[in-house]
Amino acid sequence: MLIYWFLPMILFLGIVTSYEDIKYGKIRNKWIMLGVVYASVIYFFLYFLNTSYNLGLTNLKHLLISGFFALVAGFLIWFLGLWTAGDAKLLFVYALLVPNANSFTFADTMVNSFIPVSIFLTLISLTRIWKIKKKPVKGMFKIIDIYKMALVIFAATWFNNILRQTIGIDSLLSALALILVILMIGKFFPRNIFLIMLTAIALLRILVDKSVYDFATWRNFLLFMAIIMVTRYLLILLSQSFVKNVSFDALKPGDQPAEIIIKSGGVYKKKKADILALHKKLAGIIFQPKPPGLSEEDIQKIKESAKHFAFKELKIRETISFAPFLFTGALIQIILNDNLISYLVNTLF
Repeated sequence: MLIYWFLPMILFLGIVTSYEDIKYGKIRNKWIMLGVVYASVIYFFLYFLNTSYNLGLTNLKHLLISGFFALVAGFLIWFLGLWTAGDAKLLFVYALLVPNANSFTFADTMVNSFIPVSIFLTLISLTRIWKIKKKPVKGMFKIIDIYKMALVIFAATWFNNILRQTIGIDSLLSALALILVILMIGKFFPRNIFLIMLTAIALLRILVDKSVYDFATWRNFLLFMAIIMVTRYLLILLSQSFVKNVSFDALKPGDQPAEIIIKSGGVYKKKKADILALHKKLAGIIFQPKPPGLSEEDIQKIKESAKHFAFKELKIRETISFAPFLFTGALIQIILNDNLISYLVNTLF
């Protein structure tokens, strides 16, 4: 089996990066480079020197596409401040090391990683929920927000179908990535204008896309709606339960702020940080949130201005070790040769 060529490195990389991520909170570049070199050598051998697996240009195309989208998705998540750059690079290595039966894909590994991490974080959050007092539920199900999300999903699944027909990409994660991209684009437009644009795209799809009359299309649509709404709830829950108040003197470079500090009407106030709104230049802002976290310069600005604040702490996001979950996701993919969601859907329906 093809996987046997990669399994030794997958097991070694998974164990060593999981241990170091838990113990030291980082994934060293030397392990990333080792994984890339190992994958490159094995693919070179299998493609040029071993013909028993019949690897051709199609397989290499899938490998390159998988690696590219792994980097894009990984660094998008890093940009959102949800994990470190090391996690993004580790996802890329697993995209090279975990071959799929029909193609080389990172999507199943990523989905299989986020399901256990979501369960783990939810259980941890539930132990802290007494501090939240049901605040995450408030405002969760506004009709206008549900309508906007439905339009975004309707557009994203159409674009995903186009990608499948043109370059052969068809996965749950590519659709989720398109949803994220559309939401990020929407940050550049007033809400009403964005809704009009989405409505126009939805009407255009109804006119030209015959797949909207298939049951499978609406089944997938409802599945995506359920995934997005549950994910949205979890993110709101996690954003409140996985933060801690840190005094200005204890701030460190790399800390991920959950708040920003702005000066409005001569008074300094704290406001929830929105990574998706980085393009907006807020007047009076003390520091601009960035994916790498607080810099030495940011911390110095905060300390220099602290005498004018009516508060002495800043909310900082707690870091999570993702390497063990990426390792788990790779193992689940090897066992199922699929992602958990697709496997359960196909098994149950």
